[in-house]
Amino acid sequence: MLSFLTNIIGQKARKIMASRDPDFVIGPSEDPYMLRWWWIPRNRIFNIYIHKIRHDDDDRALHDHPWPSLSLCISGAMIEHYTSPNGAYPRKREISAGEWIYRGQNFAHRLCVKQPVQDDIITIFMTGPRVREWGFHCPNGWRHWKDFVSQENKGEQGVGCGEVGITNDEGVFNDFHCRKCGYGEIQLHNYDGFCRKCVEFSSYKG
Repeated sequence: MLSFLTNIIGQKARKIMASRDPDFVIGPSEDPYMLRWWWIPRNRIFNIYIHKIRHDDDDRALHDHPWPSLSLCISGAMIEHYTSPNGAYPRKREISAGEWIYRGQNFAHRLCVKQPVQDDIITIFMTGPRVREWGFHCPNGWRHWKDFVSQENKGEQGVGCGEVGITNDEGVFNDFHCRKCGYGEIQLHNYDGFCRKCVEFSSYKG
C-alpha cells in the first residue's frame, strides 16, 4: 500500500516539476545544490514542497528548521548525518525511496548524496507552521541562518561558522565579505577588503 502511494505521489510530483521552472533555487545559480517547487500555494499553516537534491548540504555545520516536518523520498538515496537526541554524539542513516521521515523543529541534520548516484534524488517535504527561528549548529554554538549564509544571495554560502574571515592583530576573527566575490577564506591580513583569491583585482601592493 505504501509503495503504491509513493508511486502515485511521485508521478504527480514529476508532472509538476516538468510543467514549470523551480520556484526557488538554493545554491549558486550555475550549479545549485537543491531545486524547490511549491506543490500548493505557500501559506503560514501547512506547506508541501518538492525537492530535487543535486549536491550535499553545506558540510560546515548541521542545520535545523523553523517548523516540524515530514518528508517522503520518492527516488534516489541519501545519507543523513544528525545528532543523538541529547546532542552528545553523531549518527547517520541511509534514506532511500519509499521512506517517510519525521523531524521535529529542533532536529539538526545534514543530507548528503549517496555515491554512486543511481537516480535523481526527489523528496516531498511537508511542513507545519513556523514555530521558531532556524540556523546552524556551529562548534562555538548555534548561529542564525542570516549570519551564516551569503547576504547577497540567501541560497549561497556565506561566512558560515567563522571559517570565512580575516583576523585582527590579536588573531580574533572578523567576519567579512570579499568586495569582489562575496566571500573568502581564512587569512591573516585584510587585503583592502579582498580575499587572497581576488587580491590581484584590488589596489593592494603588499
